[in-house]
Amino acid sequence: MARRPPVVHKRYESLPRNEKYPLQEFRVRVIQYPNSEKLFDIREYVTSEQYTDYTPKGISLTLAQVKHLFSILELEGLGDMK
Repeated sequence: MARRPPVVHKRYESLPRNEKYPLQEFRVRVIQYPNSEKLFDIREYVTSEQYTDYTPKGISLTLAQVKHLFSILELEGLGDMK
């Protein structure tokens, strides 16, 4: 059975990948699969003549994992990176 697509709760501004890959960016969104909690999803998105869609490259983090990541950034003095 194929995995059902996630419900997208919110989308945020895309992040450019880098100059070497101008057709690729990271898209940030909050998603939820059936029977799961909401996930903070950072996924590579490709736009080209052959393929335009999300790729498997990326990560999904729970809210608890995101909070832990921010606590690590705070400990390293990187919490206010503007």
